[in-house]
Amino acid sequence: MTKSIGLCSTCVYSGNCALRRNSSHGVQFCEEYEVENRPAAPPPPPANPFRRRVERPPVRVLGLCSNCDNYPTCSFPKPEAGVWHCEEYR
Repeated sequence: MTKSIGLCSTCVYSGNCALRRNSSHGVQFCEEYEVENRPAAPPPPPANPFRRRVERPPVRVLGLCSNCDNYPTCSFPKPEAGVWHCEEYR
């Protein structure tokens, strides 16, 4: 079987089509053309909630997180008592 060119590549009748067999340049118009129903692409995965970007820390952040440059993309836990030691602090 040759590679489908033109409309035939998505037509449900491409397997039994006489126009396709007689065309070497691909069919550009066909009265019997019908689009094959293909399943829709799956939706993109939800964004990782641990990697969301936050412009500034909330007002009541205690410890190093309150002025850390990495806070917008940091995925480490942030306890209410604050973070007082962090190797990623900048």
